[in-house]
Order: sequence, then C-alpha cells, then structure tokens
Amino acid sequence: VDEVEGYSKPFRAQVYARKTIWISPRNSVGKLVTIQNEVEVAKQANHPLLVRLVATYVCGKEFAMIMEPVAEQNLGEYLEGVDGKCLDAVGRRLRDRLPPWFGCLVSATNYLHLKNIRHRDIKPKNILILGKNVLLTDFGISKELSEETLSISTETRGSPRYRAPEVDKLRRFGLKADIFSLGTVFLEMITVYDGHGQLSRLWSLLQGSYPATYSVNLQNVFQWTEALSQPPRDIPWYPTMLYLIKSMLQPDRIKRPTAIALRQCWSSLEKASKDGHALIVDLLLEKGADMSDSGALFAACQTGQKEVVELLLSRGANTNTEGVLQQASAALHRAAMNDHKIVARLLIEHGADINADNDHGRTPLHLAAKGGHNELVQLLIQNRADTNAVDNFGRTPLHLAARHGHLEVVRLL
Repeated sequence: VDEVEGYSKPFRAQVYARKTIWISPRNSVGKLVTIQNEVEVAKQANHPLLVRLVATYVCGKEFAMIMEPVAEQNLGEYLEGVDGKCLDAVGRRLRDRLPPWFGCLVSATNYLHLKNIRHRDIKPKNILILGKNVLLTDFGISKELSEETLSISTETRGSPRYRAPEVDKLRRFGLKADIFSLGTVFLEMITVYDGHGQLSRLWSLLQGSYPATYSVNLQNVFQWTEALSQPPRDIPWYPTMLYLIKSMLQPDRIKRPTAIALRQCWSSLEKASKDGHALIVDLLLEKGADMSDSGALFAACQTGQKEVVELLLSRGANTNTEGVLQQASAALHRAAMNDHKIVARLLIEHGADINADNDHGRTPLHLAAKGGHNELVQLLIQNRADTNAVDNFGRTPLHLAARHGHLEVVRLL
C-alpha cells in the first residue's frame, strides 16, 4: 500500500491510499469479472467507520484499488506500540483510547452484515487508525481476491491467526466467521488495555500448534480470558466485554452472537438514555454496560434528560469525547442545539469544553445563536464562550443570529 495524489478531476490534488495487487497469468476473464462485482459492492458501502473505495484500475498485470482516507497506522502497530509502554503515563493515555473502539468496530461490522457483505479478513492490520477513530478496511474484497483469483503477497493474504475454525476446516466464509475474527481482535485489545504488557504472552499460547491460530488453541484462549477476569477489576464494562469476547470465540458458529445482537448491547444504554429511563440506565451501568461509547451522553443531551445526564456524569461520562460511534460533535453541542439550558449548565460544570467545534467548525454558541436560544446564549457568554469564533464558512455566532432573524440574540452578542 502506498500514497498517491490525484491528477485529474475529481481527484486532483487529493491524497489517497493505493493498494496494488499482482494478477496471476492463470486468472480467467470470468474471475476478473467476479472481482469487479465485489468491488462494486464495496463502493456502495458508505459508513463513517469504513475506509471508502474510490476507484479501481487495471494496468498490465496490476490491479489497483484507490481508497480514502489515508490513515496514520493500523491497529496491529498501535497495539504493539502501546503494549510496550504499559507502565508509563503515555501508555496509559494511549490505552484509554481503546474502549470506544470496541463499539466502533461492532457498528462497522453490523453495517456490512446488514448489507450482506462479509468482510472475510478482520484482523488488526485491516483496522486503520485516523485521529481518535478506527476505520475498517478491505471489507468484501481481500478474501475474494486472495483466496480465489489472485496470486498476491503474504501481506495481502493476511495471517490465518484470526480465522474462524470453519474457515480452515470447511472453507466457509459466513457472517459468523467475521464475528469470530472480531472476537480475536477484541481479545488482543482488552489484553493490551489490561496494562501489563501481556500481548506477546497471549501470542505465545498459540505457538504450540501449526498453524499458530486462535481457532486451534481455543482451550488456551479461554484460560487466558479467565485469567483476565480475575479481580481486582474496578471497571464496570470489563466483565461484560470479556463475556462477549468468549461468546464471539465459540467454536460452534451457531452459538456466536450476530453483529446485530452485539450492536444491541451497545445501543441499549443509548436508547434508555435518550428516553430518560434513569433507573434502566442505572441498572445497565451496574451490569457493566459500556459508557465509553459516548452515544449515551449524546442521546440524553439531545432530548434534555436532566436526571440521566446527571447520572452519566456522576459515573464518569466524558463531556468532551468526540463522536466515535455515531456522532461527530460534543455533548454540549447537542444541548445547545436543542435549547436544553439545565443540561448545558451541568455539562459546563463538569468541564465540557465550551469552545469545542464540530465538523463544521461551529461552537455551542454558534448553534445556540442560530436557534435563537436567548437564555442559553447568555449562559454560554457568562462562561466565557468565544463570541468571535469563526466556523468553516467564515461566520461568527453574530452572523448566524442575524441571518436567522434572532434580534434579541444579536443584542446579546
């Protein structure tokens, strides 16, 4: 994989990732048509947590895929780097980025499965890191290419380490095979999060067999999960995550959860938060629901659920987390947009960044001014919101208030 720059419209002056695959002379025209059909499916996949396939071309014996965005590194490199810094402050900070990524990867996998797209090669190297987000790549393509049609490098073929038992034994690439592979990735993530530099020890458990895969060494793997579950563990979501990992790694594919079922584990807390069911939220948190997915706090702020917001904040919800699963703006933006003054005050008191901007460069004050929310504008100004902040379109909160005819807000600004 290398970086390339577009030279003609609509790609001019933009940087993309290019994956080049050598085509074996043995390939027939019919098999190349199969490749193109797979590529067309991948082009239709549109999700913020998926690398986007922009174009493909054939040049001589090369088949190239042009993708965006260009990522900083893959999850495999990240996990190895963090595992080696397990004891210092930098390592702890990098480990703290891991919990939301579980939900991200479930969301991306669920999206593919709802479209009946099988990834076929979920592994850390096919999960890219861009900023605070993770992106799933090579979905629906890599296995079709490497298993059936192309003679390609070892890197593109991928390691068999993460394959499900039925893939090696029966060559069965079902949706549940993706779930097993995702479970192995989650196991490596939670091992690194555990913070004791244990990733190499986990890998050593796979070395007693050939090939050195998770599927052949499940007894050792389950013993490892039991070791991870030993107290002390003062992390509410940790036991639930381990339980899900063990269910994802079941040798019988029928017993593994579907991607939809996994997604529901993450969405239950979000729905209860949005609907204002504080008691249900409290019970879910007690049972280990993962609050690191910021959707719960966002949902409660959107609908102005004061009691739920207070509960989530008291349990340590991050007021400045950017949307890593569904949303791209901070919780305070939600409250400002929907004129929830009490919720906004709670967020500010808990340290929310009052001048954080969203994807359009707009701060909470921009949104409150645009909506004509007089009291909320006053609250933000009193807490030193930047009245001169400029969004991506060159507009200040005053511009937006005037444009939408909110004279009282104009006077306040």
